[in-house]
Amino acid sequence: MHFAVAPEHLNFFKRHHYIEFEDLLTEAEVQTLSQALTERVGTGYDCWRENRVVQKFVLRPQFAEIASNLTKVRPLRIAFDLLLTSSPFEKPLPLEELSSIQGVVCGCILQLSSPPLQASQESLVIEEEMTTLIPLPKKSGSALFFSAEIPLSFDYLATTPPHEQLLIVYAKEKSLYTMQENDPHIHALKSLGYGFGDRLKDTTHPILYRG
Repeated sequence: MHFAVAPEHLNFFKRHHYIEFEDLLTEAEVQTLSQALTERVGTGYDCWRENRVVQKFVLRPQFAEIASNLTKVRPLRIAFDLLLTSSPFEKPLPLEELSSIQGVVCGCILQLSSPPLQASQESLVIEEEMTTLIPLPKKSGSALFFSAEIPLSFDYLATTPPHEQLLIVYAKEKSLYTMQENDPHIHALKSLGYGFGDRLKDTTHPILYRG
């Protein structure tokens, strides 16, 4: 199903570096994805590689198309996904400084649980100088797209009631596996045969949207 990105969406994203779309997933899809994620056997990184149901959602071309339209970057390939149940990073940094993949463009957070009312009202906290974005979509089924250049804080995962979110990260076609000490999963790609400096391959990180 095609999702139209309106001019006002593009203008909002250009100004604020993020935008939330409600009901990008149906209630049934949220339940299906959430159940599949509970069956994971790994750390929550690159869940799509171990579960066909998760793969169906993470590699969905429509999500990549939205990311491409917002960032004006194409083609886009999958970089990785990450299940968010606790803060995965030690300090607020942009995705481009948190990932060992050089060339990340955009992130998408799928909300798979219903935040309490108070958290929902305070879901997006942005300081005046755009130093921190707290990525908490307002309701189950919503998706928050954000630029890889804006610093992120996931501290809310430790201070609010439990949330279940899936982070999907997209990268440019010509992206590299690099040494990034801020990445807690820095060595994950070595299991796929990569060494630092290697370019990502379509076989392991498929192109999701060419435009």
